[in-house]
Amino acid sequence: ISVVSIPRDTMVTLLANQNLFGRFNRVNVNYQNGPALLAKTIEANFGIPINHIVQVGFGGLAGAVNALGGVYMDFPYPALDVYSSLNIHHPGCQLLNGFMALAVARSRHYQYEVNGVWNYDGTSDYGRIDRQNQFLRALIDAAKSKYNPATIASFLSALPQGVQIDNTFGYNEILGLAIKFHSFNPADLNAYTLPTYGAYNPNVGDVLYVDQPAAQQLLVKVFGQVGTVGGLTEPTGPPPNSGLANPEPPAVATPATHLVTSTKVRHGTTTTTVPLHSEPWYTFNPVACAPK
Repeated sequence: ISVVSIPRDTMVTLLANQNLFGRFNRVNVNYQNGPALLAKTIEANFGIPINHIVQVGFGGLAGAVNALGGVYMDFPYPALDVYSSLNIHHPGCQLLNGFMALAVARSRHYQYEVNGVWNYDGTSDYGRIDRQNQFLRALIDAAKSKYNPATIASFLSALPQGVQIDNTFGYNEILGLAIKFHSFNPADLNAYTLPTYGAYNPNVGDVLYVDQPAAQQLLVKVFGQVGTVGGLTEPTGPPPNSGLANPEPPAVATPATHLVTSTKVRHGTTTTTVPLHSEPWYTFNPVACAPK
């Protein structure tokens, strides 16, 4: 299983509402029109084939956690985010209910205490993406530990309270996925963030532009070359670069080994390059754990 996260400030070519938002804007501006347009925008910009759409709201995330009896996450330091109501008083592996798990997944003003000093995570959405991926691993762990028909039924019955699924994604298919992947080790989940770089757009403000060729290398690694079975398709409207041109993605070879590329994280006016891989590189973030 691979997860590819696209930061919400990533600039893309819009398919609709250009009279409101211009030809190029952040990927999330059309989300108010629903997830279908967002999915089509991603397909058109990146050539990523999307078969199903699952939209998870706050209530759905909390409900799923509570249906599984909570999730375990290990915090290396006490943590706080007054905006998401996150408040972890002590480090270590601990059980989170739906409310606190939601606070972890929502946090983008994350603070952690080291030797009595509170430190601020300035990576914003990048840090939040990593915390969401760690939460997903914890959720998989919780589902695995309670694998029985009654728990699965309880879990699925909680989904309509905050999860919207497209009308081609049936109950039996979801149940089949639960059965197929119940032995999956969440440590094997590959979590990637689309490589981007920060820049200022005079019409939009501080945004992220797709970093090529690193982005195409990642997409080819995960989905396969254009024309292969289940692979990428030719994008009909590639994302713009900082010069506001939208060239076709570069031709890249299929990586033969585990992908290690980079992404650029803005901290105020500076840019830092960090490794992009499936292991956590935010050492202050919580990770999935098993109770002792």
